[in-house]
Amino acid sequence: MRRKTWLKILALTLAIPILLFLAGAFLVYQHQDELVQKAIHRVNEQISGAMSIRQVRFAPFKNFPYVSIDLKGVKFYETKDTSARPLYTFEDVYLGFDLQAVLKGRYDIKRITIEQGHLDIVHRCDGSYNILNAKNLLDAPEPDSTDVAVHLDLER
Repeated sequence: MRRKTWLKILALTLAIPILLFLAGAFLVYQHQDELVQKAIHRVNEQISGAMSIRQVRFAPFKNFPYVSIDLKGVKFYETKDTSARPLYTFEDVYLGFDLQAVLKGRYDIKRITIEQGHLDIVHRCDGSYNILNAKNLLDAPEPDSTDVAVHLDLER
């Protein structure tokens, strides 16, 4: 084969993965607000407490090879009263989405990275913990995961 043919094959071989990555990144970027709102709504429905997020940013390379969304200023409260002191605060929470799943229309969270956080766990006199009460984890049944909009599929 001629040199030009080899160069075309090499260029095409490099271009396809790059274009797929860009397509997946664009889809996550396009739907980031919708994904975050669905996740917050779902979390707030299932817990006694409340979660708030100050800002959402697109961070495509933070959890590479996953495409990430950066949740800035995440706060979790023990009750729905957000004027109280939060149980935990995180400056940055990165949600890493699998590109293949995104291209298929599924938004599977594969990696979560947390930076600059603070957690206040209180063991009360009655033996309960504030974080377990806030998250309804005291004798709570397993949630039904068949209709989840955003799926957690984390690995160690």
